[in-house]
Amino acid sequence: MLHGGSSGFWSKEQLQRLTTVDREKWMPREPVLTALHPEPGEQLADIGAGLGWLTFPLAQRVGTEGRVWAIEPSPDATDALRAEARSLPQIQVLTTVAESLTLPDASLDGVLWHTVYLAIQDVPTAMTETYRVLKPGGRWLIVDWKSIDTPMGPPLARRQPPEAVLPRALAVGFRLVRHVNPGPVTWGLLFEKPQSEEA
Repeated sequence: MLHGGSSGFWSKEQLQRLTTVDREKWMPREPVLTALHPEPGEQLADIGAGLGWLTFPLAQRVGTEGRVWAIEPSPDATDALRAEARSLPQIQVLTTVAESLTLPDASLDGVLWHTVYLAIQDVPTAMTETYRVLKPGGRWLIVDWKSIDTPMGPPLARRQPPEAVLPRALAVGFRLVRHVNPGPVTWGLLFEKPQSEEA
């Protein structure tokens, strides 16, 4: 989910600068994919998909029998993402925000929030929406910035540690599965929607 500039969203040029070789060094994709563990045929959502840094690898994992919903509010990003995904029918791009997912209840096997936490205006509502669209037993992986000096990312003063995010997720009803180490500049938490509301 990309914000910036006078329009509130990043320009096309700013978006293109995000896709660099260095990004793989600082934000490796494989640990994220391993933690979320997408399976062939699954239905997933990539919240704040940007230009598809993780959307495309997720689409490869779920295959043509699955689906990845790329959720992104920036029109420049979604236009570029749709163009790149033309040959991949399993990718569906939605120009919307995390607080208002236009997806059915209990329809997804997994949801990814990757470095979007600070860009979400109403985190409790967005968490509730993520909970709503997940199937019972569905997985939610949140990855965000460590509170350390990094060559990219938001100001240190704005970053939130996992200890601050965890109680908010638990309050919505999620169950913590485990802590994840996705890379040198990010932390991760893997949650599960309980199999029943009583769990």
